[in-house]
Amino acid sequence: MSRTILSSLLLALVAGAAACGGADKPATSDTTAAGAQGNPAAASATPRDTCVAMFERQRECTDLYLPALVDARIANDIPAGIAAKAAEPGGRDALLSTAQTEWASDSTDASIGATCDGVLASMPPEQVEGMMGQATQCLAADGCQAFVDCVIPMTVAMWQSAPAH
Repeated sequence: MSRTILSSLLLALVAGAAACGGADKPATSDTTAAGAQGNPAAASATPRDTCVAMFERQRECTDLYLPALVDARIANDIPAGIAAKAAEPGGRDALLSTAQTEWASDSTDASIGATCDGVLASMPPEQVEGMMGQATQCLAADGCQAFVDCVIPMTVAMWQSAPAH
């Protein structure tokens, strides 16, 4: 398996995370209040701040987050063929092992910053606006399970709405 699994996962998540931090659209009082409850810095967070915070939370919650992310990839067969690989004897375990190896380098502070910078540089403003509030809600989730339960459906929705390559 190639770095495709984590690289494409990271891109999708960063796109969603960055989008939720806001762009040119000012935060509404509801968004600001929700962000302030769980994350005092959220009210003034830039898209990059939110993106980095999402990755840092994913890293904090790796033991729950990474298996859920791999399972979501398998369930949605993204990238194509991953479901077949997972169905092979030991397949899911092998995919998870590869993802864990990739995550060790992809979740460093330097990698997170570079990934967020790259995605934000190429993200259309309407995409940023379209995701307002979701990442802030996920960041405000109490505990890792609640965070993972929030971020995985957001990620799947982004995969499903992304144009085919």
